[in-house]
Amino acid sequence: MLPAVRHHSYSGSEYHRIIARKSPTTISYALLGQLAIRPHAAYDLARLSSRFRDIFWTTAESVVYAELRNLAGHALATEHPTSVGRRRRTIYEITPLGRQALSDWLASDSATLAIQHEAMLKVLFADSGTKHDLLRAIGEVRAWAEKRLTNGKAIAAGYLDGTAPYMQRAHIVTLTFSYQYTQAEQMLAWAKAATAEVATWPDDLHHTTFNRATFEHAVDNG
Repeated sequence: MLPAVRHHSYSGSEYHRIIARKSPTTISYALLGQLAIRPHAAYDLARLSSRFRDIFWTTAESVVYAELRNLAGHALATEHPTSVGRRRRTIYEITPLGRQALSDWLASDSATLAIQHEAMLKVLFADSGTKHDLLRAIGEVRAWAEKRLTNGKAIAAGYLDGTAPYMQRAHIVTLTFSYQYTQAEQMLAWAKAATAEVATWPDDLHHTTFNRATFEHAVDNG
């Protein structure tokens, strides 16, 4: 059982004064979202958050620990140092102020989608390199997609057999899972088709006819 922590309600001015000390980041709110489900040990939170950090918001594990300390420092979460045998760990629990901040974030407009995909940039400018370089970049996209699908199958199996964390939220996870898994399937299909297409090209990438069907599909389905 967690040690008792005294909570109190915050006036609007007090709430905004505390928040003004540091603008929470997107990952801050994501961690608050997990803490809103239940308290977590820092290690477990870092491990479990990798599921969304690897897909929706690329973040190093070290950032999770730093953000947790910041959340506690700004009254959005409380820290409970505990011991399990000789191992010491810290349990984090969301505060009323943290729930208020999380609620405000969920109700706010989202930032414009940001994408950083180096392999696809290499595909875009492939005519300044070699055919081998192009095929390697496409292969990197395929490898990423295959890894995502493998991980996705493991996640899906956990929900089907009832062993996944947060089973009570399976209806929510279904939405985000279908997004990331379908995306990975489409990327894999693209990589396979692109590899087959480029395999028919000459080594000189400046002298290749283009596939009109790709553009016609976009126009016909507009």
